[in-house]
Amino acid sequence: MIVGDSMSQGAEGDWTWRYRIWQWFEHNEIEFRFVGPYIGTVSPEPPSPPTPPPLYNSTGVAEAIDHAGGYAKGVDPAFLSNCNHFSVWGQAVAVDKYLIKDVLHSHPADLILFMLGFNDIGWHYSDASGTIESVATFVEEARAANPDLQLAIANAPQRSYMGGRDDLIRNTHKYNSLLPSFLSKWSTKQSPIHLVDLESNYACEPAGCPAGYDGLHPNAWGLSPLAVPDKNDRSLARNLTIPSDFVVRSSPQGVTATWDPVYGAYAYDIRITINDGDWSMISSPTNRWDTTWPFAGAFYSLAVRATAGDRKGEWTAVQSAIATPELAPPPSNIDVQALSDGFRVTWDPPTGPYTDSIVEYNVLFWNQDPEACEFLGGAAFKESPAVLTNLKPGANYLVGLATWNKNGQGFPTIAQNVRPGANMPDIPSNVTVHANDATTAHITWNGSASAAGYKIWAQNMDQHDSALEVIAMVTDSTCSDQGMLFSGVTNSRFAVSAFNGNSESGRSATVLASPPEADGEHLTCPAPMPWCPERNSECDHSPASQSAARLRQMKESLPGIGSEQIVLSA
Repeated sequence: MIVGDSMSQGAEGDWTWRYRIWQWFEHNEIEFRFVGPYIGTVSPEPPSPPTPPPLYNSTGVAEAIDHAGGYAKGVDPAFLSNCNHFSVWGQAVAVDKYLIKDVLHSHPADLILFMLGFNDIGWHYSDASGTIESVATFVEEARAANPDLQLAIANAPQRSYMGGRDDLIRNTHKYNSLLPSFLSKWSTKQSPIHLVDLESNYACEPAGCPAGYDGLHPNAWGLSPLAVPDKNDRSLARNLTIPSDFVVRSSPQGVTATWDPVYGAYAYDIRITINDGDWSMISSPTNRWDTTWPFAGAFYSLAVRATAGDRKGEWTAVQSAIATPELAPPPSNIDVQALSDGFRVTWDPPTGPYTDSIVEYNVLFWNQDPEACEFLGGAAFKESPAVLTNLKPGANYLVGLATWNKNGQGFPTIAQNVRPGANMPDIPSNVTVHANDATTAHITWNGSASAAGYKIWAQNMDQHDSALEVIAMVTDSTCSDQGMLFSGVTNSRFAVSAFNGNSESGRSATVLASPPEADGEHLTCPAPMPWCPERNSECDHSPASQSAARLRQMKESLPGIGSEQIVLSA
C-alpha cells in the first residue's frame, strides 16, 4: 500500500512515481499487488460560473475523495488494473493516523510505502516534534491491523524557497534529523521499519527544484528518482495542445471565456488586456474564466494556453468582448472597529440596479505587511454586522466590502484600514511640509503605533470660507508626497490625523509649508517595500495576489476616503 499525499497521488496526465515503481517491480519479476481504496489521480476542476464563497465559520460539507483522474496516455494498460493506493492531495499524517487501521482492515497489506509529513509542517498541522508523534501513532494503528506489517517510511522533501516560510525549512530539517533514530527505535523483528532518504534522492531544495514543476511536485524527470534513484529518464515530455473551441463573450459576469479542456493540463495561463492597454497574465485552474470586478463597457482581449507547471503549450488566437456586468454595487456607510484579534464591520445594504438578487456580502481583508507574504482573504456574511477573529494582533489590515448577487461579485468599496488589538491612535505630531515646488509638497509626521493609517488635510487659505479637506490617505508610511496642488503649496495649510478603522484621532495642529528655494533640495518619500520580496515567481500570477495588489492600488491612488465608493473610469 502506497500511503501519501499529492506527490504520490498525482494529477490527471501524470505518470506518477507509483507507476514507475510498478515498472520496477515488473522488470525485476517481483510478484506484488498494490492495494488501497483509490485508483486514480486527482481530476481537473470542472468549469463553473462564479460561486459565492461559504459563509464565515460555516461547517463545510465533506467532499468525496477525488481519484477519478487518469494517468499519462503512455502508461502500460496492465498498470490500470493494479494501481490502487491510499494517497490524497493535501493529506497529512495528522489525519491518516486516525484512518489507517480501518483502511488496512478493508485493504490488507504486507508492506506500506509511506511518504507523508510535508503537509503536516507546510500547512501548520504541527511542528517537527508533533509530526514525529503523528508518525508514531500511525505506526501503532497500522500494526493494530497487521502486527507483521513492514514499513518503508520516507523523510520529508524540502521545497524551493518561499518568502515568509523560513519555518518550513527549519521544521523540515528538524523532522528529517529526528526521524532516523525514532524509526530505529520503533522497528522490530516482527514488524521492521526502513528509512527512505527521499530528501537526498529528490532534487529539490530551497535553492532550487529541478525535479519539481512548481517547486515541489515532481515533473516528468523528477518522478523516476522518487521510485528508483538510478533511473533518470529526461526524454519524457507532456504534449499540451492549443485549447480548442476558445470563445470570449459578453456576459452578466462582465466577460466570460470558455474553451475545451486539454488533457494533462494542471491549469491555464490567460493573457489579458483592457482597452488595448498593457498585457497582464493570470492563471485559471479550470477551462473557464470570468472577469473579477469588471469595468462596464470596457473592451477585454484574451488568449489562453495550457500549462503543467514548467511545461507550457501554445497560445490561442486573441479574442475580444465588451464587458456587460449585471452586478450589484457595494454597501454604503461602512464602519470598521478593531477587536483584540480581529475587527467588526457594519454597513447599509446597497440600492439600485441588480440589488434584487443579493446573495451575500464578502468582507475582503489583507495584511499589508510586505514580509508577511499573505494573500487576500475573504469572509462572507448574509447581513451586517460581520465579526472576524483569529487575525494577527498589531498587523495592518486593508479592508474592503463587496456584494454578491446571482451573477457574481460586484466591484468592492474600500473601508479604512484596521489594526486588531490596537486602540484609538494618538494625534500625529511634528508635522512638517516641504515645498519642492509651487504645486508639490513633501509631508512627514510622527505617527502612532496604534494607527492603521493617516489622513492628510489641506486648506486653501486664498479661498474665502474654505475648510480643511482630506487630500490623501496613507496606510503604510508616515510620509507622503502630494502633487498637483494647484492652489499653491505655500497658499495652503496642512494637518494630519490618524485612524484605526473608524476610530479617529483629532487633527494635528495646522502647519504651513516652507517656501521652495530656487536650488533647494527635492525631497521624496522612500519607495515602499515590494510585497513578499523573496517569494518565488510562480506565485506572481495568482488571482489572490493580483486582487490584493489591485485593492492596494485603488486605496493609494484614488481619493476614496473612508467608506465612500470608489468609482473607476475605464
